[in-house]
Amino acid sequence: EKSSIEKKVKRGVFDKICSDIVPDTILQNFVFATFKIPDTVFAFKKSFACHAAASSLLQYTMNAAERGPHKFVLNMKNAQIYSPDFRLMYNNQGLLEQTNTVPFRMTRNIERTIGSVMMEGTFIPTMASIASAVEKNMDDIEP
Repeated sequence: EKSSIEKKVKRGVFDKICSDIVPDTILQNFVFATFKIPDTVFAFKKSFACHAAASSLLQYTMNAAERGPHKFVLNMKNAQIYSPDFRLMYNNQGLLEQTNTVPFRMTRNIERTIGSVMMEGTFIPTMASIASAVEKNMDDIEP
C-alpha cells in the first residue's frame, strides 16, 4: 500500500511539473521561432522525424546506456541527431546486456515537435524500413 501511495504522489508531482513548469511545446516553439516559414518548419520536422527514428532504433538494438534526450545533440541546420557519448552496455561476459525496459525515449516535447502526422507518416515507417533493411541483410552483418 505504501508503494501505491508513493507512486500516486510521484505521479501527481510529475503531472504538476508537466502542466505548470515544463510545457510540452518548448522544442516545437524553438523550431517555429528558428525557421519562421512553414515550408522550412515542415522540412525540418520531416528530417527530424527520420533522424529520431533511426537514432531510436539504433539505440534500442545496440542496448545503448543512458539514452535520455539530454544526451543527444540536435543539429538545427539539418535536423540530424548526434549522440556524442553513445555507450553500449556489456555484461561481465562481454555480451550486450539488455537491461532497459523502455526501448527508446519519446518525450512529450519530442513527440509534440514531430507531430501526429509525421509520427504516423514518417517516424514509424522510417523505423520499420530501417529494421526491415537490417533484417534482410543480417548475413552481411553477423560475423
